[in-house]
Amino acid sequence: MRAVVVTLSRARRPQGGSTLTQQLAKQMFTTRKRTAGRKIFEYFCARKLEEKFTKDQILMMYLNFSYFGHGTFGVESAARYYFNKPASALDVGEAAMLVGIIPSPNKYSPLDSPELARPRQRTVLRRMVKDGYLPESAVERVESEFWERFEKRARIPEVSFWRTRVNEAPYVVEHVRRQMLRTYTKERLLRGGLTIRTTFDLDAQKAAQRALRERLAKENDPEAKPDEDGEPAGKAAPVEGALVAVDPKNGALLALVGGTGFSFQNQLDRAMDGRRLMGSSVKPFVWAQAYETGKFLPSTKMLDEPVTYSIGQGRKWSPHNYGNKYFGDVALDFALWKSLNSVAIKLLKELDLDDVLEALSKATGVPVQRLPRNLSLALGTADVAPVQVAAAYAVFANGGRAVKPWWLRRVEDREGKTLSEGDAPGGEGEVVFSTVAARLALDTMRGVITQPEGTAYASARRVGFGVPAAGKTGTTNDYRDAWFAGVTADVSAVVWIGHDDMRVAMSPGKAGGSIAAPVWMSFVKELYLTRPSREF
Repeated sequence: MRAVVVTLSRARRPQGGSTLTQQLAKQMFTTRKRTAGRKIFEYFCARKLEEKFTKDQILMMYLNFSYFGHGTFGVESAARYYFNKPASALDVGEAAMLVGIIPSPNKYSPLDSPELARPRQRTVLRRMVKDGYLPESAVERVESEFWERFEKRARIPEVSFWRTRVNEAPYVVEHVRRQMLRTYTKERLLRGGLTIRTTFDLDAQKAAQRALRERLAKENDPEAKPDEDGEPAGKAAPVEGALVAVDPKNGALLALVGGTGFSFQNQLDRAMDGRRLMGSSVKPFVWAQAYETGKFLPSTKMLDEPVTYSIGQGRKWSPHNYGNKYFGDVALDFALWKSLNSVAIKLLKELDLDDVLEALSKATGVPVQRLPRNLSLALGTADVAPVQVAAAYAVFANGGRAVKPWWLRRVEDREGKTLSEGDAPGGEGEVVFSTVAARLALDTMRGVITQPEGTAYASARRVGFGVPAAGKTGTTNDYRDAWFAGVTADVSAVVWIGHDDMRVAMSPGKAGGSIAAPVWMSFVKELYLTRPSREF
């Protein structure tokens, strides 16, 4: 009652309740606004808590509600955050550190202020000695062993997101946070004890982060020597990237990486929000639609030669093949392996453009009105986000049916009760291509990786890639965007690399096959280290 009396008398500034039960009542039932009314309400709530619960139960609730800094609420969350273990596995030094943090988490964080956290931990250990829970001789040993282990862990990049470092899956965490704020308040998310169950696979996520991070570090190293293809590496403006992986059977998101690394200065999620031109990664949809008509097969011949088209008002359009190389009479499968632009445009011209647009719209989820309704579509002038491309390629491994990306399974409260169900799509997806057409396109795309003429063949050899897979490279004008999209029987994934400013080109030669394909292959290889690969 002392805090209430002093507050009511206005003798000095409002005071906080000193008992553990009053602190629990404040956390559970009141706001942070310091008023006399709040103190009175807090006092009576504390009385009711003591009438209904035992001291041990109150202590347990207090530990579950307490804030431990760095966005963590509850001792279980804090134990996993600071020490990467459940609360039940904490040793004496770790438990003492968490208890010492509670009075002022921001001040006594062992990550931010170890010089203040050390004496706090020592105070708790001394109190344990005084109360007979720890022998005097153990204090120095417990303290020294704790700090020796903790200092090593504190240097690991994944330890602290809030200190502008990354956690184990920063882009996933941020995506979930942003999406959940559409339904729940910030207070409910931070203090509500919610369990959010998602489709993300932590092993896949770590593999994706590692593969993309290593390549982008190489591209952004100003001291780097030319890479394996003799292409210049390193540039003043940073090269960014994205990697998205979905389950091709149902569209469940498995991995999501939106850039070089999530920080306070770099929070753009390029995987979900970055729309870029598809480049040649669009070509499999033209080929599949050609197969859909029944008039074309992988062995169908077309003439690869320079082409010029009139685009009105006396203007001409003369698209070129990569490197200005032409091969004469070629089969459609060879043309896709080599990504021949002249053949892609001729093939699209032979088809009903509206049919191709409808198929691409169903696969990507991009409205038809946003897609270019002209022959440039065959060269990838549609702008899409990487997550849309990953979902689109799932069509080829899913028997021609579209999938819609989703990630939320359900949300549970502190007691495990389901508050809301996820957004898993029900039933089969919309038909984009027949099973036969999808299979022919899939088989054709396999040659991009396995055939010596394939644009990703050299990277596959260099990486030692042998997983049954199909895919397609993509490169836009002046090397502004590098893509590789592909599928296995278990995953549909895409990699995009480029500058955030689409006006800035990468160095000559930075094509999808040379810089995006190796990232995709490294990711998929690591993914299959712990699971058997299988044919489509």
